[in-house]
Amino acid sequence: MNVDDLLEIESLRSTITAAFATTPRPRGTEISASTCPEGAEIAAYFRGKSWRGHTPRQLREMSAALSFFTPKAFRHYVAAYMLAELEDPETADVIAGSVQFNLSVSAGPAGDLNAAALSPSEREAVAAFLRFCGRRYGNADFTQTAKRLSQLGD
Repeated sequence: MNVDDLLEIESLRSTITAAFATTPRPRGTEISASTCPEGAEIAAYFRGKSWRGHTPRQLREMSAALSFFTPKAFRHYVAAYMLAELEDPETADVIAGSVQFNLSVSAGPAGDLNAAALSPSEREAVAAFLRFCGRRYGNADFTQTAKRLSQLGD
């Protein structure tokens, strides 16, 4: 990784942290609408917790949560997932793709609801993250979803 990449990662961390600094934490009943065992496990793990303080390994183990979260929970916790990807992409593994998918047209109505739940500054931070991942992984899906998010504010 070169110096420019490291500077961009640090800038993204700052952008994400600032954009999500005051994002409201969902109540326990607002984490997952699913009643299946995995949804209950996800709700139990995140209940009462901020988006701060999670390791990439913990979030990798809970990467399915991005698909189980309510839009309120997605809005709050997506920052943790993005920071985990920036900190340790190897351990984060599928996290970047899960963030992208759960905001994309492919996710159906859930993608629209997750995107709509984000504030304008949160949307721009997520879009910047997705553009970075698009370059990092050479995947146009990231860039396409970033463009979609940026256009929601128009």
